[in-house]
Amino acid sequence: NEAIPPRRSAVYAGGMKRLAVIALALLANPAIAQESPYDSRGRYEVKQTLAGPGCHFFRPIMPEPHPSPVILWGNATNTMVVRYAPMLTQWASHGFIVGASVSGNAGSGREMLACLDFLQKENARDGSVFYGAVDPSRVGASGHSQGATGAIMAGRDTRIETTVPIEPATRGGHYELGAEKKQHGPMLLLSGGADNITEPLSNHKFVFDDANVPVVWATLLAA
Repeated sequence: NEAIPPRRSAVYAGGMKRLAVIALALLANPAIAQESPYDSRGRYEVKQTLAGPGCHFFRPIMPEPHPSPVILWGNATNTMVVRYAPMLTQWASHGFIVGASVSGNAGSGREMLACLDFLQKENARDGSVFYGAVDPSRVGASGHSQGATGAIMAGRDTRIETTVPIEPATRGGHYELGAEKKQHGPMLLLSGGADNITEPLSNHKFVFDDANVPVVWATLLAA
């Protein structure tokens, strides 16, 4: 991959929902990005599937086979996928395959990448529901708290084109300092201004400052 000059923007927002859905456009092709209002439900029905090495997949039901971009997801500590299911379903309804690790301990990023490994194998396996349905050239990673840490850690993998860590817990035991300097695509870093668990200045500012890729850091002041 070619080196991407780091560019940084900080945003202090009164409503983060619209900022969060910017991430989807980073993976979509231009036509989809222009047509889809990501803060509302998309046009595709969504099927949920438990498969692979502890993965919960949300996949769009396409009228004709079409390779879809992939979003990997990591949960917060000891949290189940069901907590995030409405958001992940909405993402999938816009044509994304969402691969969520079922682990409540996904801070290493390995559990999320295992879901991508599984998808790539199934994409080539005749008879699989994912056969020919995965676009391995457009993959992003997101997550919340420890899962957001996992998204940054997974971002060191060359297959990950963009990351969207939501309140990453970078001061925990899973985060490896310097991971922010080994990314392969732009980052949307989301914080809560009132978060006293993954406090933004100690957990997020150095990611914003030191990342080797363009970063938008958006903070919802009252959250």
